Amino acid sequence: MSDLHRACETGNIEEVRLLVDSGADIEVKNNDGWTPLYVVSRNGHIDIVKLLVDLGPSCMAAPAVMPGADIEAKATIGWTPLLYASRYGCVDIVKLLINLGADIGGPLYIMLPIVDI
Repeated sequence: MSDLHRACETGNIEEVRLLVDSGADIEVKNNDGWTPLYVVSRNGHIDIVKLLVDLGPSCMAAPAVMPGADIEAKATIGWTPLLYASRYGCVDIVKLLINLGADIGGPLYIMLPIVDI
């Protein structure tokens, strides 16, 4: 697990900013294929979700790379950040990811029964 994964897991947005500004790869994966966005989506840290997906070309981390975290990245078991957020009851993050264009197809048996999206 990377330092960025750990900062995301604890919800430490200041450390996340520091790591990203220092060049941390926002798409780094752990042994399960989780990017930092998975960690914050599952743990309900919506402020960090917004930070990761809003990273623009001015981000110092990797200016040549497409801006923002990949909301469609799949873990080794095929789940996306949307499915993790849904499975762990993070409704605000589910709404945010859907509004950002996340694919709502997939294993719907793990999705929350969300009524007001």
